[in-house]
Amino acid sequence: LELKKSDKKIFLRGLDEQIKLVNFTLEKALQTKEYKQLQIAIKKYEIKHILIDPLISFQTGAYDENNNAKIEQFAKDFIIPLAVENNGTVIAGHHTNKFSMIQIEDDGELVVDHQLALKSSRGASSLIGAARFVLALQPMTKKIFEKKFEQHLKDGSRFTHYAGLIEAKSNYNIVEDDINWIKKNSVSLEVVDAAGNEVEESLGVFSLTDLNKITRAKNKLKAEQNEQFVRANLLLIKSLMVNDECTLNAAVEELLTRDPDFADDNVQEATIKTRIRRQLTN
Repeated sequence: LELKKSDKKIFLRGLDEQIKLVNFTLEKALQTKEYKQLQIAIKKYEIKHILIDPLISFQTGAYDENNNAKIEQFAKDFIIPLAVENNGTVIAGHHTNKFSMIQIEDDGELVVDHQLALKSSRGASSLIGAARFVLALQPMTKKIFEKKFEQHLKDGSRFTHYAGLIEAKSNYNIVEDDINWIKKNSVSLEVVDAAGNEVEESLGVFSLTDLNKITRAKNKLKAEQNEQFVRANLLLIKSLMVNDECTLNAAVEELLTRDPDFADDNVQEATIKTRIRRQLTN
């Protein structure tokens, strides 16, 4: 948080203490003693921001993360009320599946699949339904690093140091198209151990990078190029219109045969169509 001095505190409970907030039976779910203790602590210390990570570790019993009813009950009946009662926020960390949310298209454009990011959460979909915001973390791949960013980086960092932060869902605004590229840094933090001694602890933290500026600059340039492409073909598109309307597919099919790559047998027709469709929609 980059705070030198503050009246705010961070309370930490580790997984070694085996905190279980909810006990699932075959018929119902029950608050544990630790849940009630946590409720009291939140009120006593006026805790405003609660981070539970990973979510699955805070339950016990007959729980199934693929069961929509149980995970919805876990989130809505137990986790969310912890924040609502004290007018605060709660963040639940959860694991994702192995699908990549970021793709490099055949024309070299970097594209975020927001639907895939939204569905990347492991297990039942009701967890995503209960959330107001969903942020997904996607490790940078070697392919993306080498094709897009390696030439701009002179600090010796590798693709393993970076991750993309993707806004997959927001109930209060339009989700951001850009990928926020963040870098993992090793920092030293002064802490107090169990015996009360001041010691230094090394840990990894993420910070925003200038790779976001590179991505935005390329997106802006791409948008300008797309506008020039549409303007150059505007008369053709107008000629396809009936009652001032032209389907996107009709425009793509007409522009396909005029594309320089159409005569190249080494370039697939589907690749050209995808490129033209993106140029028109963007």
